[in-house]
Amino acid sequence: MQALPDPPRRKAIVNVGRLVAPGGTLLAIAARHTPDDKTGPGLPWPLHQEEIDAFATDGLTVHTSSG
Repeated sequence: MQALPDPPRRKAIVNVGRLVAPGGTLLAIAARHTPDDKTGPGLPWPLHQEEIDAFATDGLTVHTSSG
């Protein structure tokens, strides 16, 4: 997702969750955007929290971790 511009990034995020089988798990490992980030013009573009939350479709829930 981090290599996609918007659009189609937001639509792709929503559709990824639909590929997960009932009871399945989607593991997304990505850089997360924080307010103090100084994002340059290059890839990868960090995910904003609302984009991370958008993975939660069709019964999926979001659990975030930093580490």
